[in-house]
Parts: sequence; structure tokens; C-alpha cells
Amino acid sequence: YSTAYADERDVLTRSTGAMTLSGTQNNLRLPPGDSFVLSASSPTTISGIDGGYIGRIIKIALGGAAFTIQHQNAASELRNQIITATNANIVTADAAAITLLYRSDNYWHVIGFEA
Repeated sequence: YSTAYADERDVLTRSTGAMTLSGTQNNLRLPPGDSFVLSASSPTTISGIDGGYIGRIIKIALGGAAFTIQHQNAASELRNQIITATNANIVTADAAAITLLYRSDNYWHVIGFEA
């Protein structure tokens, strides 16, 4: 299905179904696609995302509980780590959206965040 954020210009395509997570997710493996809905019933941490390739952009809607997106955490393989704009972890409330770009330095970069 497709999901749209509050901003109608930001419509997600090639969406996947919702995934439920818990605990700490190192090297999170997402299915093919470019937009995802992740939910949790308790605080959840993502330290890295598997499946990056240069130029890949993914949009993730987060909900249900607080999420922590960790900045360059060594618990995930180097090629799966995330670099945030602030060089610090991002902690969300119970609903947020994040956009990441996999760049030629072989890291995911946060290029958009809405709480």
C-alpha cells in the first residue's frame, strides 16, 4: 500500500506492509522498496540498516513507541551505520518519519526528519 505524510508533496511509493520491532535492531534488514512503516510497543533502537547501495533513498514512518536512531554505533557493521546531521542519536516520540540516503562513503545519512 502507499502512505502519505502530512505534507502531500511527500507521497511514498513502493511501500511495504508494517513491520513490528522491539529492543535493539543492529543491521536491520528491510525488504525491497523505498518506504516502510515500523511500529513498536516499547522503546526501540536502530543502530544500522542492511541493504544500502549508493543513491538508495528510504523513508521510514515510525510509531507506537519511542525510537532511537543511533549515530555511527559500532554494534552495526560499518557499511550499515547511520550518520545523523547532528552527529548525535535521534530520539523520537511515538510518531515520526525519517528519510535516509546511502552515500558513496558507504553510510546511511539522515536527510530528513519529522517528529
